[in-house]
Amino acid sequence: MLLVITASLLALWSNACSAAPILTDPSKPSKAEIDAVDTELATKWLEKYKIKQPGEAQNFTDLISLLQFRAGLEQTGELDEETKKLFVIPRCGNPNEEDEKQISGSAKRRKKRYYLQGTYWRKKELTYRFLSATSDLPVNVQRDVIRRMIKKWEDASQLTITEQADPAVSDDDVDILIRFVRLYHGDPYAFDGPGGTLAHAYYPHNNRGLSGDAHFDDDETYTTGVSSGINLDWVAVHEFGHSLGLEHSNVRESIMYPWYKGYIPDIELTYDDIQGIQALYGKPTPAPTTTKSPTTTELTTTTESTTTTELTTTTEALTTTEATTTTEATTTTEATTTTEATTTTDSTTTTELTTTTEATTTTEATTTTEATTTTDSTTTTESTTTTGSTTTTEATTTTEIPTPPPPVLDICQVQKFDSFLMGMDGRTYVFSGDYFWVLSVYLTVEGGPIKITSKWMELKTPIDCAYLKPDGRTVFVKGNEYWKYYGYVLEEGPRDISQLGLPPDLEKPDAAFVWGGNDKTYYFKGKNYWRYNEYNKKVDPNYPRSIEVWGLPLDMKINSAMTWQGNQRTYFFQDTYYWKLCNDRVGLRLCEGYPRIISKPWMKCDAVP
Repeated sequence: MLLVITASLLALWSNACSAAPILTDPSKPSKAEIDAVDTELATKWLEKYKIKQPGEAQNFTDLISLLQFRAGLEQTGELDEETKKLFVIPRCGNPNEEDEKQISGSAKRRKKRYYLQGTYWRKKELTYRFLSATSDLPVNVQRDVIRRMIKKWEDASQLTITEQADPAVSDDDVDILIRFVRLYHGDPYAFDGPGGTLAHAYYPHNNRGLSGDAHFDDDETYTTGVSSGINLDWVAVHEFGHSLGLEHSNVRESIMYPWYKGYIPDIELTYDDIQGIQALYGKPTPAPTTTKSPTTTELTTTTESTTTTELTTTTEALTTTEATTTTEATTTTEATTTTEATTTTDSTTTTELTTTTEATTTTEATTTTEATTTTDSTTTTESTTTTGSTTTTEATTTTEIPTPPPPVLDICQVQKFDSFLMGMDGRTYVFSGDYFWVLSVYLTVEGGPIKITSKWMELKTPIDCAYLKPDGRTVFVKGNEYWKYYGYVLEEGPRDISQLGLPPDLEKPDAAFVWGGNDKTYYFKGKNYWRYNEYNKKVDPNYPRSIEVWGLPLDMKINSAMTWQGNQRTYFFQDTYYWKLCNDRVGLRLCEGYPRIISKPWMKCDAVP
C-alpha cells in the first residue's frame, strides 16, 4: 500500500528529494493546481497509478469514468472540476485490484462499498511493535497516535491487538512492525523524499515476514491536531486498515477512501469501515452482563480504645563566623506510661499494673527544628497511653556541590564527539555527551540537539561508541555494558560485553564500526584494535593488533570511526579533527591533506570551534 502526496503538479512527476516540507493542507488544492490539469497530465497520472496500461489504446472517457467510480463521483466520463481535484489531492499509490473489473462501463453496476483485499490474519490476537519514530513529533505522542488508531479497528471487531515491547520477543514473532524510514529501507518500495510517497502497508498475505508491516516516509512533515502538514492520525488509521486486509473503498466519507482526507478532529471509523473489518473478523464480543441481588448483613461491634502520642522536637541553629562559636542546646525527654489491665474470671481476680518512667537528657548542638506529631488510633483493648517528649538539638552542616558545566548544544562548538553512526536511512547520527544531531545525506544539520534518551530510552550517557550492524541493528557500548536496538526498540541490554564475546580489555572502547572493505566489525582502544565476528560472537584469532596496521600513529587516540555510505570511504575522528583512510596498492594509510576540521564539511559550520 503506497500513499502518495504532491507538493505541486510538477513534484508529482519529479519526486525531487530536495522539495520543501508541506506546511499547508494538501487535501485542499488551489484553483491554480486544479486548472492546470489537462488531458496530457491526466493520462500520465492514470498510467502512474496503473489505471491505464502504458502503450495500450484505451478509451479516455471510460478511464475517467472508472476513476470517478473509484472516487465515488458521478460517472460522466468528463474532466470536470471535481474530477480534476483527484489528480492533485494526495492518495494511495497502489493500483486497486478491482479496477480491472470496472472497465467499459461495468463500474456503473457496482455498489459503493468497502473492498476486501483477499487475505486476512488467521488468528484473532495480534501484536505490533513501534521500531522507529519521526523527529516531527515527540515519541510519546507518536506512540499514543499509533495505539489509538490501532484500537479503533480492534474495538470494531473480534481482534485483540497489543503492543509487544518485551525485548526478549524477536521481531520475527511480532505481527505488525511499524517504522519511520527514508529512501531505500530494505523492501522493494523505496521512499522518494518529501513530496512523494507518504507510507505503505502490507496486507496480511501469508501472515509471515513483511505481512501487515507499516512503513511511514520520514521525509514528510507529520502533525497531529492541526490542519497543516500530513495528519499522522489519518495516515496511521488508513494504513492499519490495509495491514488487516482491507482494500480501498469508494465511499467518500470512509477511512479507506483512497484520497488523503487531511485533519479530521476526533477521527472515527465509518459504517463502511466497520462493515469491512467485521466481514473479515466478526463483530466484537458483547461484554458479560452483571446482575446484582440485595444482601442484608447486621454486625455490631463495640470497641473502646484511645492512644495519644505527642512528640515535640525543637532545634535551634546559631552560626557565628568568628573564630569562637557558642552552641547551646537542651534536650529533655519525659515519658510516662500508665497501663491498667483488669481481668475477671469465675474466681474473681483483679490485677492492676502501673509503670511510670521519667528521663531527662541535655545535649549541646547548634541546629533548631520544630515538629509536632499527634496520632490517634482505636484498638480492641482498653488502655490509655500518654507519652510526652521534647527534644532540642543544635548543629551546623555546610556542603558545597560543584556545578557541572552546561552542555554544548551548538554542534559547531562541540570540542569532542563520542561517536559518528551511519544510519540505515543514509543519515549520519552524531553523538556528544547527552545529546545527538542528525546530518542529512548531503551533510547538513537536519535535526538536533536531541536528548539521546528521548529516542533510545534505556541507554546510559555519554556513550563510548555506537555502530550499525549488517542486519540493521544498532549497538551502543558504555563502559563494560552494551545495548542492542532495532530502530528505537531495545532488543538486548544492558548486558556485560562478555555476552557479546568481547574481552575485558575492550571495556570503554574508543570506537567501533563495520568497515566497508570487508564488512567486518572493528573495535579500537588505545594502541590496539580487534576484529569481531558478528555471527560467531567472538573476536577473531590473533587479535588485538597495533593500530599502525591502519596507518594510524600510536599516539593517536581516536574518538570514533565510520564508513560513510555517501562515498564508502572510512573516516577517523579525534576531538575537532578527522582523517580519511586510503586503501590502494600502497596499502592502508591516512590520506594526504589530513587532518581537517570536522565542523566545516560535516556540519557546514562557518565558525571553527
